[in-house]
Amino acid sequence: MKSPTFKINFSNLFISICGLGLLIFTYKALNIRLQPILILFLTIGIAAIYNVSISIQLIRKIITIVSFFTVFIKTAIAILLSIFLFGFVILITNYLTFHGLLFLLLGFILSILYQLPILKYKNKRIRLKQISYLKVPLIALVWTIVTILIPILANEINPAQSSLLITNRFFFIFSLAIPFDIRDIEQDKKSNTQTYVVKWNSETAKIIAIISLFIYLVCVYIDNGLIFNIKLSLYFSGLIAFIMILLSSKDRTKLFFKYGVDGILLVPILIYWMLAFLKF
Repeated sequence: MKSPTFKINFSNLFISICGLGLLIFTYKALNIRLQPILILFLTIGIAAIYNVSISIQLIRKIITIVSFFTVFIKTAIAILLSIFLFGFVILITNYLTFHGLLFLLLGFILSILYQLPILKYKNKRIRLKQISYLKVPLIALVWTIVTILIPILANEINPAQSSLLITNRFFFIFSLAIPFDIRDIEQDKKSNTQTYVVKWNSETAKIIAIISLFIYLVCVYIDNGLIFNIKLSLYFSGLIAFIMILLSSKDRTKLFFKYGVDGILLVPILIYWMLAFLKF
């Protein structure tokens, strides 16, 4: 039997690096100590979610390899994996409160339902992103949960105290998700997925993205809990996001979206580090 092969999508791995940068920036914005284990876990989670098909192929490959072993070896492998998973869960629970675990589970479930056709609607299997107008808000919600809400809960901070930071993160991701709808307009039309671009047009969708970006900037401006360097990093990120949104079109290259638009997620922490280096 030929074992399944899989190909790594480096552009999807890049998004996990962007997630890592956004997580580190969150800790800086909250002015709390970094938690490397939790940050690593969440970064791996982002990579796994954006590479669901690869993850499934990898699991299948492992199962295929294990199938050649004897019952004794299979049992030993199963026990070792169970011990590893149990220990890993115990390790993560040391960093997360009960509410943190609930939101982690929620983020995981939403991500899976977004990617895979598990839900049944009108005798058809659908993905969450195929539900009208849910695609962009769902992306923004999951990213907000993973990159800011979970770190807040892990450090037992009252989310109400960081409500403006949570809100600005949601609308920042919301605005950056719309250019990908512009890119995917033909594909969404074929799958009958109602997005803002499909319902109206690219220019109207850009206006929605800019309004979202404006709400983001207002939240940054009125948030007195942020230090000057953090605010400046967020302002510059908003400016770059504004330019990239205006430049977005379905005719842009894959590099523009995968490394240009996605790369904006790295801008806050890069600018923060640059300001720190310059002792600004």
